[in-house]
Amino acid sequence: MTGCEYLMNLPSPPTAIFAISDMIAIGAMNYALSKGYRIGKDLIFMGFDNIAYSHMFVPHLSTVEQPCYAQGKLVIEKLIENMKSDNPDHSLYTLSHSLVLRDSTGD
Repeated sequence: MTGCEYLMNLPSPPTAIFAISDMIAIGAMNYALSKGYRIGKDLIFMGFDNIAYSHMFVPHLSTVEQPCYAQGKLVIEKLIENMKSDNPDHSLYTLSHSLVLRDSTGD
C-alpha cells in the first residue's frame, strides 16, 4: 500500500498533502489521479525541491524552491573555514526559499 493510498483510505482523508520531495508528491499525485481525484480541486499537493519534473508533470506541481547552489557553496565555504580554524563555526544558517504555485494547489 502506498502512502497516498493509506491516507486516502482513512476515515477522514486529507484534502491536502505536503510531501518531503517533489518525486514523492508526483508519485502520490499519480495515485490520486488513477483514483479519479481532481488535483488542485478535490486534493491539493505541494512538493519540496522544484525539480525539473515538477513543472513537466501534468497537472503541474506546486513546490518550495530551495537555493541548492547557494546551499552547497555555503557548506563548502564553512567546511573549509572550520578545517582551518581552532574554533569551528557551529552557527545555524538560513537561506531564502520561495513558493512556486502551480496547478496542484489550484493556482
